[in-house]
Amino acid sequence: MKSSIHPPYNQVTFTCSCGATFVAGSTSKDSNIHVDICSNCHPFYTGNQKFVDTQGVVTKFQDRMKKSAEKQTAQKDLLVKRGEKALEREERRKEKLAKELGIKDLSKILSRGSTSPTTKK
Repeated sequence: MKSSIHPPYNQVTFTCSCGATFVAGSTSKDSNIHVDICSNCHPFYTGNQKFVDTQGVVTKFQDRMKKSAEKQTAQKDLLVKRGEKALEREERRKEKLAKELGIKDLSKILSRGSTSPTTKK
């Protein structure tokens, strides 16, 4: 092994978020290293599910999903409202047409449907 090309190998104390500590060798210059998960609390070794959210990634995702659901609900409400307005406009248009033509009950005429002379059955 050549000297002066390899970093120094030191004993380092690792401290887990669960409270477990152990000493191991490392080339790190720090004498203490903090880790989020270790073999004492890892789900693979313990069989227990542990939820690790170190930077709030999951909460950010849940917030985005909540906003998306609210936005979709708002869009659906807007479409329903637009549909209702369109029906009202159509009803006003029919009433105006009936008034211009002097027809009292336009719904009877519209329910029969229009048959043009060019339509053959």
